Amino acid sequence: MVKMGKGKMSVSKTKTIVLSAFIAGLLSGPALAATEIKCKIKGVGVRNFKLEGFFNKKIYERRNKGEWKEWCPTNAKQTFRMGNKEGFCQVAKYRHRNMLIWGDTVVSFDKPGWKMRYRYAKIGQDYVDSQPNGREIGTCQFWKGE
Repeated sequence: MVKMGKGKMSVSKTKTIVLSAFIAGLLSGPALAATEIKCKIKGVGVRNFKLEGFFNKKIYERRNKGEWKEWCPTNAKQTFRMGNKEGFCQVAKYRHRNMLIWGDTVVSFDKPGWKMRYRYAKIGQDYVDSQPNGREIGTCQFWKGE
């Protein structure tokens, strides 16, 4: 064992302190904070989206001042996939008013954005009979929620 003079610290203690400070900064910093965006969507109104999670990321949606609900929970008619900072929701035979809809919706938290591409058909028809209806794009911005 090597004796050290007064005021000197061992290398292993220094490494431990630096590593502890780094981990504490990572865990308490904005890395784990939720990212929120506010989107204005034609024909739908204003929607708030929140990206949460570090390893298992989820997107939540809030309409008006309501409660946060999971956006696009996976079930028989829709599928959710998460990229780095983008969420993808695919729907198939989703019933809306008097139509069946097939489509993709993307919410991006990298450059705030919302876009949807879809096709529709009458009740009782299949995808092969559907008509392309186009694309919709929402105007979004980063938002610090209430």
